[in-house]
Amino acid sequence: MGDGSSVVAGTGHGTHWTSDVTSTGRNLYGVHLFPDEEGWIVGDGGTILTSRSGGRWTPQRSGTSANLYSVSPAGRDTAWAVGRGGTVLATSDAGTTWRRQESPSGKDLLEVHVRPDARTAWAVGDRGTILVTGDGGATWTHQKPPRTDCILWAVDFADDRTGWAVGTGGAIFATEDGGASWHAQDSGGVDDLIDVHAVDPHSVWAVGHRGTIVSTVDGGGTWERRDSGTRQNFTAVHFDAHGRVGRVVGRSDTALVSYDSGATWQVTTTGTGMSLWNVRVLTQSRAWIVGDEGTVISTHDGGRTWTPHLYSPEKDAGSRRAARPA
Repeated sequence: MGDGSSVVAGTGHGTHWTSDVTSTGRNLYGVHLFPDEEGWIVGDGGTILTSRSGGRWTPQRSGTSANLYSVSPAGRDTAWAVGRGGTVLATSDAGTTWRRQESPSGKDLLEVHVRPDARTAWAVGDRGTILVTGDGGATWTHQKPPRTDCILWAVDFADDRTGWAVGTGGAIFATEDGGASWHAQDSGGVDDLIDVHAVDPHSVWAVGHRGTIVSTVDGGGTWERRDSGTRQNFTAVHFDAHGRVGRVVGRSDTALVSYDSGATWQVTTTGTGMSLWNVRVLTQSRAWIVGDEGTVISTHDGGRTWTPHLYSPEKDAGSRRAARPA
């Protein structure tokens, strides 16, 4: 037994060792990585992890104990994270310091999307909450949703004006003017939608409960349900920059992949046994996934194998327990 909650078992008088037990770290919900695999992960208890050039994941001081559900950067140094009770955090120095921004809402914020100008961002959450800033978070204001009787789980924008938010009961809200006005679109179902990814202003994907995958190629004028091959609850969807390779993750170690722009999906598994909460597709062969109990895994071979990235939340957060005597 050792660092990162790792446990291995030996056979053949210790000539062969295999990993036997998964991590017992905090649940991780949000991940964003740049093409060179630098980025951030956020999760329970104010957890913020960062990696530079695909190296070891190390903690950053968030200054909060609130659960963080989403992180979105504008660049290498500037990012926002949102979470429980209207929490909004921002950094402009690559996470050396995270500062709390004043939020006009006390409701849980479940996802944030930041534009490359590092000034414009949207956050969504409970009771149809949609917040926007146009000044780097100095002020956040409410935007009016079509309904407030739903939880908005995710938001994504294809450009500075065109975006979508999705939520419970199959809700899809869309805007073409940066959120000055939002209108409802017909998802074709009532299953909760938990994530949305805009490949471009016309091609958008959303996933949710009971194996739901829906997509549009006309900006949401019509949404079409896709065959996922499973009834498991999905939590996240992401495509590569070309919209060719897509991955979906969900509860009970559910993982899907498409190599034909979502026309067909293959049901796979990562071998973690954990519920998976977010995925980032970097290329056809490279992707990262985060999930329950500190799960951080990556693949460099298209998902044939997944590499765990272990860390010790308590030790890395600064806990200095005495070493166990020999």
